[in-house]
Amino acid sequence: MLIKTLTTDKLTTYIYDTRVEMGEAAACAAADAINAVIAQKGCANVIFAAAPSQNETLSCLLKKDVDFTKVNAYHMDEYAGLCIDDEQSFARYLFDHVFSLAPFKSVNYIPAGGDADEACESYAKQLRDNPPDVVCMGIGENGHIAFNDPPVADFCDPKLVKKVALDDICRMQQVHDGCFPTFDDVPKYALTLTVPALMSAEHLICTVPAPTKADAVCAMLTGEVGKLAPPPPCADTTAQKCSSTATAEARCSEPMKLLFYGFRHGHVNTLYRYACLHPEIEIAGCIEPDDDARAKAERELGAVFSEQTYDSRLNSDIDAVAIGCAYGDRGDAVIRALQAGKHVISDKPLCTTRSQLETI
Repeated sequence: MLIKTLTTDKLTTYIYDTRVEMGEAAACAAADAINAVIAQKGCANVIFAAAPSQNETLSCLLKKDVDFTKVNAYHMDEYAGLCIDDEQSFARYLFDHVFSLAPFKSVNYIPAGGDADEACESYAKQLRDNPPDVVCMGIGENGHIAFNDPPVADFCDPKLVKKVALDDICRMQQVHDGCFPTFDDVPKYALTLTVPALMSAEHLICTVPAPTKADAVCAMLTGEVGKLAPPPPCADTTAQKCSSTATAEARCSEPMKLLFYGFRHGHVNTLYRYACLHPEIEIAGCIEPDDDARAKAERELGAVFSEQTYDSRLNSDIDAVAIGCAYGDRGDAVIRALQAGKHVISDKPLCTTRSQLETI
């Protein structure tokens, strides 16, 4: 079931109850885009991401009414030194999950097993000769698209394909995905299509399940472009993004009403961004006694502050309090919330010394 729709510039975000529903919706969007391009041009050039996050989308797409004999398939990224014969390569993933299961007009893998510079140039030439029409992609735990990690992603990159070093978060994601047994087993370098190569397509369908990517999605939708994460994949294109942030089993009948008390710490700011997107959270208000902290939260987060006192809000129908106030006030704020029967989220300790603890 579709449980929430958001719009950010040209990007539409659909949040679904389950991964299966997310995959079905993304596959429908991809099929419609591919069919539209085929109707206009006679064939379509489609770039596919290779990751477990794409399983549902790819499986559903193969069942759609698409003439795959008119689709040229392309490969988004690959570990340096690996090829289709290597079980952990992305080429192998794509072969097993999609390329061997439909009669594509052509299948074009990044030749990552040989010289990296030659492979990048040869694949870039293929893309220049056959500009992408549709991209089926995801977002990494650190916010990367393909293997363009945020700290080094170049939104004006003159190259279409390049060799990159993978950061630690990106490498650890491969362990989380079950692709490699340990961090040390994950290759340190990869060949990737660049941000401009991916953004050149007219249609972008981005599917992002898994709670480990919640912060990355939040940063993409609410953060400053080019600072917290790559920009929403819609800068100069029409794009769709389908994401699943909750399962049917976890979904509540009513949203949790969450009060924010204090915006002194970055973790609370991140939680606020996430709460804005989460279908099961209703922001019940914000309180910040410090003028500077309140002004910053209003400016950077769009937070709307209540004129009510902390105690009066604790006595209302809120369910929980996220506490980010100054250290000296934190213990008292937590105790008062607990005494009012509210759940408490605190990103820092209640106090910093034993004597302070003994007074709580």
